[in-house]
Amino acid sequence: MERFDPEAQGTLLKKTYALLKENKTPPHIMFAETGLPFFWIKDMKAKKSNDPSVNRVQYLYEYLLEKQLEV
Repeated sequence: MERFDPEAQGTLLKKTYALLKENKTPPHIMFAETGLPFFWIKDMKAKKSNDPSVNRVQYLYEYLLEKQLEV
């Protein structure tokens, strides 16, 4: 099994990073609308989150796309 690469193509994390880059909503608004921790959102926008929780990433992904993730 290969080592986990958060920048690998096709991952939920990679797609969420791309959506965050495109999204111009300030972190404090995302925090207010999602309830996700403010500094976690800031770290995600800056790609500084070393090992983000899949549940948080999925929730943020769904928020940014305004639809539920289909798996």
